[in-house]
Amino acid sequence: MANLRTVRHPIAMFIVAVLVVIGMGVGVLVGTGNAALPSVHLSTTANVSSPKFSAMLLNISQLPMGWSAGPFPENGQAGCWGNIMEPRGVRETASASASFVANVGPRAVVETLATYKDPKTSYGRIVAHLADCTHFRGTLVGHQVTGAVAQMTLPRYGDASQAFLVSFTVPTAAHEILLIVLKGNIVMGIAEGNTGALYLPQFRGFVMKAVGKLG
Repeated sequence: MANLRTVRHPIAMFIVAVLVVIGMGVGVLVGTGNAALPSVHLSTTANVSSPKFSAMLLNISQLPMGWSAGPFPENGQAGCWGNIMEPRGVRETASASASFVANVGPRAVVETLATYKDPKTSYGRIVAHLADCTHFRGTLVGHQVTGAVAQMTLPRYGDASQAFLVSFTVPTAAHEILLIVLKGNIVMGIAEGNTGALYLPQFRGFVMKAVGKLG
């Protein structure tokens, strides 16, 4: 069941947080279907139906075997790497997020959907903010995080999209693919991270399923 509380920009640091916690052995964050580890969070306003919005998110049945619903660790920010879906001058009218972790290996996927008064302009500002955030540094779960962001080329999804490759140390090396998609009046951010090699075909499969649910 969705946890109806505000979670600020979980896509920004969720994957970094999960990889830090799993990699450093701090507690157990892998979801097991326990209600204490909710897989969906919503922050909505009256102009969006919560059940309909959350139904647009990926669900565990759409992921391969070996994945579970993930938690939402305390969010953080490292320099410009944070507030991804709400950079300066951009405000959501509603948002919903889902997270998943692999049962083997520190791999994580997080998806956030958001609406705005002006979706096209907001999408452009989100992409511009990420393009400007070439390097970041901060502290998360008690560990120093440093990273770099670079634009990468993927096929277009929805009405417009832009992908980014994020490389960071937590304190070991890890990588993340982040894709921002505009489709209709919804902006989607979806990311997959791993301490090993990223498997682009798998990520694109997740993206196609996620975009297909946006109508």
